[in-house]
Amino acid sequence: MTITQQLQDDIVNEQVSLASILRRAKILAYRLKHDEFKKWVDNELNGYPDKDSIPRYRRFTAHNYGDFISTSYRMKNVSIPTINLPDVIREYVEGIDMDMGVGSLEGLMNNPDMKEHGAVKFPWLPDFVAVAAQYQLLENMNLLSAWKVVSSNQITHILDAVRDGLLTFVLELQEQFPELRESDDKIGEVPPERITYMYNTYIHGNQNVVAAGTNITQNVQQEVRSNDLDSLLSYLKSIGVSEEETQELKEAIEEDGHREKSAGFGPRVRDWLGKKAAEGALNATLSGIATTAATAMAQYYGLLT
Repeated sequence: MTITQQLQDDIVNEQVSLASILRRAKILAYRLKHDEFKKWVDNELNGYPDKDSIPRYRRFTAHNYGDFISTSYRMKNVSIPTINLPDVIREYVEGIDMDMGVGSLEGLMNNPDMKEHGAVKFPWLPDFVAVAAQYQLLENMNLLSAWKVVSSNQITHILDAVRDGLLTFVLELQEQFPELRESDDKIGEVPPERITYMYNTYIHGNQNVVAAGTNITQNVQQEVRSNDLDSLLSYLKSIGVSEEETQELKEAIEEDGHREKSAGFGPRVRDWLGKKAAEGALNATLSGIATTAATAMAQYYGLLT
């Protein structure tokens, strides 16, 4: 069996690990003598060496949670508002770049937390926790620990992007050079410009952005108006917040009363957001709703510009 046919069969076989598939793809890349293809295979196998080299299909908007403590009580798994953090901290906490090799990604799918909750935690670096703790993220509460949450859907997206891109590349290679279905003898004769075109089109170009934070913020700003309670509640219902929960939020906003921008969210609103965050602390869908709801609240209170 030729290497392209073996690759095709392995890719569509879910029982074959992606790491094994990529090792076979590495042989193909060397026979094709294509440096970019070689580098991509190596990076997917061993991990990406720096942030600039990470493809977009491995980048996500992060959902952040933490444990807080005061003099009298402790709050666990609370959604962390990041709007007041300095830019250098926000850049780190608001996004997550999955730079590890596919073997490690496949291993995450077997993580006990992933199997039980559908997500895993990635703790913040201690230095970032220490810096963030100097800012009043929650009124009268001190930050103890913090983490990002990555869902099984996000890991699956990465693995599928690699499989799908590689499969299309192999199929196109066979389509344009049908002799490769029968023999490996002429792999080295495939014109480099054709390989580059197929690589850029089906592998390098297969970089969809997932849950872009900028898009979320822009959508919120279009639909939620500052100090317009009806627009806020209507938007929250549209993203999946129940009628009962929006009524609870309305009551919380009314009880907190008027808030200056510098004061941030009121205590009742923070409790409501904390409840939403706790419900989805390890659930991708609910955590996404909690994060988007917090962004909508910031727009309502005039904290977004």
